[in-house]
Amino acid sequence: AEEEYADAEAPAKEEYVDAQANQQIVQLNITGSREEEAEEGEEEEAVAEEEYADAEAPAKEEYVDAQANQQIVQLNITGSREEEAEEGEEEEAVAEEEYAD
Repeated sequence: AEEEYADAEAPAKEEYVDAQANQQIVQLNITGSREEEAEEGEEEEAVAEEEYADAEAPAKEEYVDAQANQQIVQLNITGSREEEAEEGEEEEAVAEEEYAD
């Protein structure tokens, strides 16, 4: 009976060890797949950040250019008003001079 038990036990132990090994292989495959997915996700995120940076730079440049243009227009408007005011003062001075004569 002990011999029969030993004969039956050996293959059962072997099957158990094989099952454990297979379980570990499956677990490693799952872990490997998750790590691979995480790496792919990190790569996709890096690409997305790079694309955002590439798109952001021209947009910022356009914004800065638009602000500069707005300031130029504002200075031109202010300059025109000051010029008109000076011309008005000159015309007023001429009119007063002509009136005095």
